[in-house]
Amino acid sequence: MGNFKQSVDTLGVKIRGACKYVRTYWNKAPKNRYLSFKEATAYCISGIGINAATMVPTFLTLTYGIYVAAALNLSNDTIMWVGIVTSVVTILRSPLNSYLVDNTNTKYGKFRPYLIWMPLPCTVLIILMGWIPEIMNGSEMLAVVIVYTVLFNLMQFFMQLYTLAFTSIMQVISPSPEERTVIMSVGTTVFSPGPSIINALFPLLANLLFTVKGGNGHRQNRGITALFKQ
Repeated sequence: MGNFKQSVDTLGVKIRGACKYVRTYWNKAPKNRYLSFKEATAYCISGIGINAATMVPTFLTLTYGIYVAAALNLSNDTIMWVGIVTSVVTILRSPLNSYLVDNTNTKYGKFRPYLIWMPLPCTVLIILMGWIPEIMNGSEMLAVVIVYTVLFNLMQFFMQLYTLAFTSIMQVISPSPEERTVIMSVGTTVFSPGPSIINALFPLLANLLFTVKGGNGHRQNRGITALFKQ
């Protein structure tokens, strides 16, 4: 019993010491380090949102055809051809994204502007894609396909800039390779739940806000407005 109490006391001392160490170096870097705990924490926490955001396009992707087939009523052939066009655009887009990031020089640095501003166009485009059936109700199918393809590729363009800036900033976040390795290891553990959260919540929210089954078992599009009227 005495050994157990001694172990608990020792653990408590270590925890208090660690908390004091973090408070001391929250706004300034420890000796022989370049990042404060505040900066390291900001990187790790932001990674949760960034990695979660990268999972959203999988629910709109042309590969599975879940959204385009169910919501836009596109045929398999149409999905295939739009997917081919998107693949070609992706090949051309990747060098452009790398060029833009590499040649960005602002007072905020090379990568921060993309981390700050890219979530805005990504969010707007995702919302617009979700409202295509409402906005283009009654339009020709060709017009619907073109609008979806353009919006989807624009979203991929901004999303790639967003993720590229996040992964690239790690290479310059500290001059110390050891410190970069530690932050990368801790960061990976911290922001790994992001995709899991999206995978769990996104289908549930989509079903709640837009799609329910009526008494006959068929899909009924409720929409947000109809949901709040009930």
